[in-house]
Amino acid sequence: MKTSRLIQVGAVLGSMLFVAVASVYQPGINQDRQDLELVFNEDLRENLSPDIAWRTAMLGSFRGLLVNILWIRIERLKEEGKYFEAKGLAEEICKLQPRFAPVWVFHAWNMAWNISVATHTPEERWKWVYNGVRLVRDKGVVYNPRSNWLYRQIAWTYFNKMGEWTDDMHRAYKRYWAMRMQQLLGPRISDATTDRVIEAFRPIAEAPKTVEAFVAADPGNRELVDGLRRFGLPLDDGVELNESAAEATGPLGLVDRFWRLYWMAVAQDEPSLANLRVGAPDAPIPEVAALRAFLDGIEPGERRERLVAFAQAFILRRRYQLDPELMLELMETYGPLDWRCVESHGIYWVILGTRKSPRWEIDDELDRLNTERILLYALRNLSRRGWLVFEPNYDNVNNSYFHQVPDLRFIDITHEMYIALGKRYNATPHWRAEGGGQYLGSGHQFFLHEAVRQLYFNGDEEKAAYYYNWVRDNFRDDDGKSIKEMYMKPLWEFVVAETRGQIDIFRGTSDTINGLMFQAYFKLATGEGEGFTKCVNQARRLWGQYMEERKHDENPRRQLPDFRRMARDRLMVFLRLPSQVAARGAPMVGMLSKARLWRRLPLEYKQPVWDHVAPALAEMCKQARPPIDFARAFPEPPGMDAYRKAHPSRRDRHLPKPTDRMIPETQPAEGAASASGQE
Repeated sequence: MKTSRLIQVGAVLGSMLFVAVASVYQPGINQDRQDLELVFNEDLRENLSPDIAWRTAMLGSFRGLLVNILWIRIERLKEEGKYFEAKGLAEEICKLQPRFAPVWVFHAWNMAWNISVATHTPEERWKWVYNGVRLVRDKGVVYNPRSNWLYRQIAWTYFNKMGEWTDDMHRAYKRYWAMRMQQLLGPRISDATTDRVIEAFRPIAEAPKTVEAFVAADPGNRELVDGLRRFGLPLDDGVELNESAAEATGPLGLVDRFWRLYWMAVAQDEPSLANLRVGAPDAPIPEVAALRAFLDGIEPGERRERLVAFAQAFILRRRYQLDPELMLELMETYGPLDWRCVESHGIYWVILGTRKSPRWEIDDELDRLNTERILLYALRNLSRRGWLVFEPNYDNVNNSYFHQVPDLRFIDITHEMYIALGKRYNATPHWRAEGGGQYLGSGHQFFLHEAVRQLYFNGDEEKAAYYYNWVRDNFRDDDGKSIKEMYMKPLWEFVVAETRGQIDIFRGTSDTINGLMFQAYFKLATGEGEGFTKCVNQARRLWGQYMEERKHDENPRRQLPDFRRMARDRLMVFLRLPSQVAARGAPMVGMLSKARLWRRLPLEYKQPVWDHVAPALAEMCKQARPPIDFARAFPEPPGMDAYRKAHPSRRDRHLPKPTDRMIPETQPAEGAASASGQE
């Protein structure tokens, strides 16, 4: 009896002790639950939209049962291929369980991958793919701000659906996105070195976040804001610019119109569709002239730059939910990201997700590796095609000229990512058992082969040699000691052999020189004078190396033509390539790129080709949509009469035709011209 009493007293005292201890730790536990978004019973009126709040309040505990029934129905519809019906049910689940991340992921994936391919026009396809992005970005993330699954879904849509080539309309997606970003941030700046690109974006990142803060920083800014409002830009903290909000349609139309006027006002000296089209007025459009006068009247120039940077940052934050400060940080970390490229946004949302998400989600082995692989492959793709040449056609986005070439500045960071991720694969028991490290190593080796070729052809032999030595030292034969036979060649022989495989060295060298000259003309067209010079010098050097080795060869068929002749012929091919529609596998060159190249070419390049290319260029200007004024776009070089007398015309039987393939056959189907002739 006495023992039982003691047990009861001990139990009571122990319970009191545990309650006391729990009371000490409970506040911290509650705070952690809030921080990790594990509490779902916040004030509905404050956190949920009305259409979601009433469903949650009315259904009460029956909400979970209804969601289960709807999920079963969705799975059945998905198996039957009835994606439109599944979309409606998914929307209902999103409203019933707004903090259940998987339903947002499914709904977005269904629109971007399933419903989109059930449509047939580029406009419809883009609408559904972008709806998948907007759903998660504008709604799902609002209710689940710490869910890495949602951020990764946005990143995957940009990187895979828009960025890769598995969708037959991927170029339409890239055009539509490039149009949006170029309309806001402008075209690539000339001589776009890494430092210049980053410094050009810095004022946007440093701009105040609200109109109120911008005006408070300088009372004179209110007059500047009012000035932009007079030209239609809705700079107001109270205006709705979220693309998923119905009331934002009107203001967003004004935003698009303003930025078109702005870029016309500040780029009148650069060839564009606006000033080259047939019938374009010699004097600027009155509204464009007025905007330019307003901007020119802002002194000093730094105030004007701060005003424009603030307006751009305002739209990035309010329309696209992008943080300019994080964008700048990523540029400083990974390189000069071009925000017109969808891969750059894949990187942005991957990084944002890893920072927002709780440790328990990021530390999941599979999720972490899948997330980081998006980052790795996005960087790899930027090194392959991160240099964008885009000529927007505002009348028809799908007629915009879009061309991507390698951006070698992303090679170093991609190489570092391969090494870091490879160590993680090998350090993870599951992936080591599955051979993940070997799989990633093969990709790394292939990437470095590409890097060596591209660097060598772009004149950076020192870095090409560095990576050639690295891959030779780190990817040995199966015994782990012997150097592989393919790496025992001199650097330039390895490069040429890699370019053309196992065919003859004459063809490989000829195609490589042609590829370099093609790259050189593209560089000059985009204002990269230094890049043009490096490509030409490298092509000339490769020509000299080959001819020196063949100087005693008596077979004339193994002799290359004169280098000036090769450069001239390549220029003719460049200028005569189709600009609107090309057969699959054939490259295209936009008319604006040709006009800008023509303006920047030295006279000694123009005179020899003028009589050969003028008729073809005139016809292409006539066929362009909208038609282009040939005389404005391609003025005859001065001194042609004297040149013709000094160089009597003779018909060249081997004059390249517009359809001739004088670039390597390995040119990718997208028309992306790399220095090596490969993607």
